[in-house]
Amino acid sequence: MHTWIVLNSDIEFIYEITQTPQQSNSHKHCHNVYEMLLFIQGDANIVIESSSTELTPYDFLIIKPTQYHFLTINSPKTYERFRINFPAPLVEDYLLPVLGQQNQLYHLASRNDITGLFFSLLKLAPQCGEEDKKILFKSFLNELIIRIKHLDGGADSGLKSLSPVITSITNYINDNISENLNSKKIANALFISESYLHHLFSKFFRIGVMSYIRNKKVLNAQSLIRAGVKPTKACVQCGFADYATFYRSYKKILGITPNENAR
Repeated sequence: MHTWIVLNSDIEFIYEITQTPQQSNSHKHCHNVYEMLLFIQGDANIVIESSSTELTPYDFLIIKPTQYHFLTINSPKTYERFRINFPAPLVEDYLLPVLGQQNQLYHLASRNDITGLFFSLLKLAPQCGEEDKKILFKSFLNELIIRIKHLDGGADSGLKSLSPVITSITNYINDNISENLNSKKIANALFISESYLHHLFSKFFRIGVMSYIRNKKVLNAQSLIRAGVKPTKACVQCGFADYATFYRSYKKILGITPNENAR
């Protein structure tokens, strides 16, 4: 069973329960909005950038904008979770540092106020009109972040690193995302071979290194364009070799053209 509450392309509230899920990987992706995951039950693990964790009941995760991530279901055990996506402007300014802190994983008790908030919204939202849903979701989101701010213990300061080398690679890419990056340049900077670089990405991320880079660059460009930067300038600032490559990548990844995003 799935319950979807979609207010626009950036705001989603999703509840999912599947009795016999198939073993699979979720869509491997990153985006320019925050994502929160409340895991209720199942047998799954999640990769966020160069880190991962095996999920346990009532784990709560915060995934920051542009962080590459995917979830793997390991067995047919009943799978249940909530997921919400939202942009930063929906959050009160004074609460934004809560989302930016190092902690991304919280181990909640089986009975907790945060889980209650999610189920309350799940029950009430389908009865509301669109305007009521917008107000309700914003209220829910800010109360949720306040409760995260005041959690007493249960925080995990970091997920487990997939590999020290893959961490160095992703850090290098993210620190230099505005440069004209390629696998040879990255390998040389980190004193590894290109073949080893491609092997690590295939093993841990299950995508190519250049696909990872293009996704990050396009999201960076989207943020610039939404902030008022002209697409041609965003193309240069994000390190694309030419506008044609930028245009094709942008449309393929986001489904719209740069100019459509600028409107």
